[in-house]
Amino acid sequence: MSQKRRFSSNKGPRTFKPIKREVSATPFTIKIDSLSDDGRGVGRHQGKVVFVENALIGEEVRAQLVKSYKRYDEARCLDILSPSVERTDPSCQYYAECGGCDVQHLSYQAQLTFKVQKIEQLVSDLNLDDLNIDRNVVSDEVLMSPPTGYRHRARFSVNAKGDLFQLGFKRSESHRVIDVEYCPILSKELNDSLPIIRNSITSLKNRSQIKEVSVCIDDDKRLGVQLMIKNELPNADIKALQQFSEHTNCRVEVIRSAKVHDEMQWYSDSKPFVYKYANTEQFYYYDLGDFTQVNRVVNEQLVARVIELFDLNPGDRIADFYCGVGNFSLPIAEHVASVTGYEWSNAMVEKAKSNAASAKLTNACFESADLSKGVPAGLPDINKVLLDPPRAGAEMVCKQLGQTRVTHCVYVSCNPVTFQRDAGLLLNLGFSMKTVQLADMFPQTRHCELVGLFGR
Repeated sequence: MSQKRRFSSNKGPRTFKPIKREVSATPFTIKIDSLSDDGRGVGRHQGKVVFVENALIGEEVRAQLVKSYKRYDEARCLDILSPSVERTDPSCQYYAECGGCDVQHLSYQAQLTFKVQKIEQLVSDLNLDDLNIDRNVVSDEVLMSPPTGYRHRARFSVNAKGDLFQLGFKRSESHRVIDVEYCPILSKELNDSLPIIRNSITSLKNRSQIKEVSVCIDDDKRLGVQLMIKNELPNADIKALQQFSEHTNCRVEVIRSAKVHDEMQWYSDSKPFVYKYANTEQFYYYDLGDFTQVNRVVNEQLVARVIELFDLNPGDRIADFYCGVGNFSLPIAEHVASVTGYEWSNAMVEKAKSNAASAKLTNACFESADLSKGVPAGLPDINKVLLDPPRAGAEMVCKQLGQTRVTHCVYVSCNPVTFQRDAGLLLNLGFSMKTVQLADMFPQTRHCELVGLFGR
């Protein structure tokens, strides 16, 4: 059936949307054959693929359609008629509504199996046989942490209208906020701090201006709270936040979200937060707005694994692309002749330099570079490269690595899709894939972090 086109009445380019297909409200029974990349059950009903939320492989469920498309439908699960042995009771009371976690109904070991299989499929799609590369490059060993209590930082949404105040996470596929008093994947220290944070914000006169609240707890157990606001808070609210900061030894920041860039309205002190590496005297400083890995247990293993994969020696010269404040650069610098870190943000580069100075590392330097344009000009003579890009990946850098003398490339990825694309680029440049390994940075969610080694 052809789709009617509905045109907008606004001036400028004319756009259209397909009219939504009507969906039947009649429940139906469906057998689940597999899991999709986002953790939903996949089966067929009346010859059409259906993605069923909260359904697992092997289960027969009663479902109801919620959306219909040309090639597939989406449905919600009403009843589990024959539960999987891998099904478990979610540890979170908000799981049925919250959009933060996706696979809490799946046992943790089954979550790991699901993610490893996703990586195996990703590698299989690269047609390694044509390149004479062993297909069994995906490691059975997983870098992992306890499946709960692992986050040392989080970002909450706020809904404050009149007497209503909600601090929590967005509902799945919605902008509505679920009020959360306790989150199982947050560290104990963060959960313990939530009532204090809630009370301090609730008392503000212009609390309706607050959009988001970011929180973190560092390795000195120091709490940080960042308020993202729509318009500036009055002096009375700033004074109340100052008193909250003094009573709790908490760093508080108030940032106004502007059209061009965010603007700091007020902060309580300039003392940074500290991350301390386990079993070593090394550490680095960071601020609330800086990127740091949320799961420090897995991060420790990931840093050690990167060093192991590089097979470092005193003559190595390393480039660390997307270096942040030095999470990988600083530990690597202890083993090699030099490390040069590159990051887009000048502020992050300055913090990385300061962290290297604090660690008395004279062989680590850091530069600002727009890596979306590729390898920076004036790249020193390097033989090994670390890539730890954001979700968009490192496409342009990978395209240009063939012009360097690099023999080893370790790639840390938070997005299997862009990793697969960039891996294909490296393979076409003569690199071979040596190993790929899951780092389960985000238990209870569908998200996969992975680390891979490429060599030539």
